[in-house]
Amino acid sequence: MWIADKYIDHVKEQTAAHPGESWDQMLLGFKLNKLRTLEVSLDELGAIALNSGEKIEITSMCSVFAESEVISLIANNKEKADIADGVCHAIANKASGLLRRVGMEPEFMMTGGVAKNPGVVRAVEEKIGSKLYICEEPEIVGAAGAALYAFEKMED
Repeated sequence: MWIADKYIDHVKEQTAAHPGESWDQMLLGFKLNKLRTLEVSLDELGAIALNSGEKIEITSMCSVFAESEVISLIANNKEKADIADGVCHAIANKASGLLRRVGMEPEFMMTGGVAKNPGVVRAVEEKIGSKLYICEEPEIVGAAGAALYAFEKMED
């Protein structure tokens, strides 16, 4: 989940392009298809992307079409680091597009497991032109928020 100040609910609504999936699930599905093709683990993707020397653009957010792009890049002997960086930037482009639709304000926080991916974090920061705040355990922020919300409702 991406949090942009007061736009939490609106950003959640904007992920409705993928019904039944959370934002993290959509990104994870996108990345996992590419990882199988690249033969790298999810944990390795971000670190590999940081070693990129050539900017490669992956234009499709559709997993099937993007995987075809990755296969073509491998066939053209492109470096894994450059392809991994392209995957990270494709995710950043999608996130940036959603943020721009709801209106961007300074000071952004990135949560969820994808916030532990240094390649995606770098790509998003480049795309939005701003530093992201990432807490120590970003993957539990959604659960913590849900628990606090439930606790407040119980008090009512």
